[in-house]
Amino acid sequence: MDAGATRGKPYGRPPRPTYATRTTESSGSVDDAHDEAFVPLPRNLGSRLTAKNWEQLMPTLPPFNKNFYYEHPDVTNRPPWHIDQWRESYGVRVTPGALRPVETLEEAGFANFVKVSIFNRDLVQPTPIQSQGWPMAMSGQDLVGVADTGSGKTLAYVLPALMHIAAQEPLKEGQGPIALILVPTRELALQIEQIFHDVGSTCQLRCACLWGGGGHKSMELQCASLMGSPDCIVATPGRLIEMLELGKTNLMRVTYLVLDEADRMLDMGFHDQIEMISSQIRPDRQTLMWTATWTEDIMRLASKHLKQPQKVVVGQYELSVPASITQHFVFTSPAQRDTEFLKLLSGLTAQDQTLIFTNSKHHADEVERLMVQHNYHVLVTHGDKPQNEREFNMSAFKSGNFRFLIATDILARGMDFKGVTHVINYMCPVTVEAYIHRVGRTGRMDRPGVAHTLFVEDDFSMAPHLIDLLTKAGQPVPAELQDYARLG
Repeated sequence: MDAGATRGKPYGRPPRPTYATRTTESSGSVDDAHDEAFVPLPRNLGSRLTAKNWEQLMPTLPPFNKNFYYEHPDVTNRPPWHIDQWRESYGVRVTPGALRPVETLEEAGFANFVKVSIFNRDLVQPTPIQSQGWPMAMSGQDLVGVADTGSGKTLAYVLPALMHIAAQEPLKEGQGPIALILVPTRELALQIEQIFHDVGSTCQLRCACLWGGGGHKSMELQCASLMGSPDCIVATPGRLIEMLELGKTNLMRVTYLVLDEADRMLDMGFHDQIEMISSQIRPDRQTLMWTATWTEDIMRLASKHLKQPQKVVVGQYELSVPASITQHFVFTSPAQRDTEFLKLLSGLTAQDQTLIFTNSKHHADEVERLMVQHNYHVLVTHGDKPQNEREFNMSAFKSGNFRFLIATDILARGMDFKGVTHVINYMCPVTVEAYIHRVGRTGRMDRPGVAHTLFVEDDFSMAPHLIDLLTKAGQPVPAELQDYARLG
């Protein structure tokens, strides 16, 4: 019998206005900070949500199972010094008394249908966040995960979500999902939906994806996806609240809640929306929160919405650039920027795949024209592009059919392009966080990557931060960067 099958229904059951903008340049140009910026939501968003009296409602809700983890004998038999050594070698820190990590896929104890999905994705060895996070998530504990992008955190919560969903009473028509995954951006939502579809199709579990913008037709399609009670919803907060107010879904059956890139959602002003959504979910749910930073705001969010959470940290609390990414800087002037940029392009090979970042949609279009003039085949994506064009360009780049993709910061976080070998910052970003998330699109999963940044005198305020990142990564600091740091 599969692990956890005795705790619920058999696995493999059949299916059944707020918006934010950000200033991206000192000149004041504005780019979309998140997807719901395209269609401003009503200022009274959420005012029609009905307050839930959980003391009265809880006795009417079905019980649910959230602990279906059984420690593998090989894990149990490892001596404490081995566990400590493993965690130290991978930079993993945990809450005292945390469950032991698994070191192989077999030790994780997944049901057969999950094992099949893992095999189909060619997943051979769990990453550190998966090794330590899977036992915590499948044991029903609330969890805070602090890890860099590219660490494998999505499968760290999606695979346990499959186990959790399949262990519950089947959904009835009109009931909302069992799992809810909140994310800050449309691109990340679509990416997670695709992963869920890939790994959940073996047991016919359904996932709906809700995101802001896209026009009337997009809204119709999203409403249709909620018919028939999907097992999981991946959503940006504003659009989910819209659907709740319209009565298109409800969260009464949600027992597995994920806040992915929680720090980013707070940065983008989603705090109130998270509060609204959380109030609609039964308080005895399991909650998993994932973040790249551990700030006071994140700590407050965790203390309010999670109960005695376990914590797993991979790497450092503060943002840093992985050592697998080699950082280079080209010191130039605005007048010579294009010349130096073209030199960087000429040094790439036919096997290299490159993401190019600008600080505004206007500059993204300018770089596209420059590259086309020099006979480069290039894609561009930003907030002014139609959604179908954005999706096509992202898919074409991800499949490797195009070597170059120009983007604004909307793509810098959360998106997973495994083939990216180089990142070029045509313009230096204005914050250290943006820099880290841009260059983090290469060097994924400890693969080597290269990041080039065109640096002009007006970027001098970034110099101390970049020096700190280079030092932490054990990479040489250019003398020019030290000179610029003195200007501050």
